[in-house]
Amino acid sequence: MWRLLCKAVALLALAAWIGPLAVSAMSSDEEGGVSDSATILSTGTKAADESPPYDPTGKRDPFRPYVESPGQPSPTGEITPLQQYELSQLRLVAIITDKSESGGSRAVVEDSAGLGYILRVGTPIGRASGRVTAIERDRVVVEQWPSNLFGEQERTVIVKELDAGEEAKQ
Repeated sequence: MWRLLCKAVALLALAAWIGPLAVSAMSSDEEGGVSDSATILSTGTKAADESPPYDPTGKRDPFRPYVESPGQPSPTGEITPLQQYELSQLRLVAIITDKSESGGSRAVVEDSAGLGYILRVGTPIGRASGRVTAIERDRVVVEQWPSNLFGEQERTVIVKELDAGEEAKQ
């Protein structure tokens, strides 16, 4: 008798705890089928045929950045060390001029750690798809194509001049 009373109290406590969920799951329509509330209860959501499928066409991917990664990869797919720096982080320290028509002039830039890099005409440089377009006696001309927030690229010409102290050493 005592066991039966404990079971009854446990069932009543369980029914009070579950409450409306148990009642709506047990309800059915006139034909004897299961109602919509029981369908929602068993799957956790409405039936798949009731909700429209997600169509991502015309919507922006929330995981893609607004601005693409800095620098453009070289033809081999790698970004060179010079493409990892902004032009303002590099200092022009030397220019070696070649007066022949072959255009063999070279320039040396240095980063903040003191590492030197040799530039030639056509060398990719900077994060904004820059290329060295000219090496003159006292300066290097770099053409960049930075992208704005709308993805449009604009041509920018930057001139890196040789420091006055470096020029006196020549």
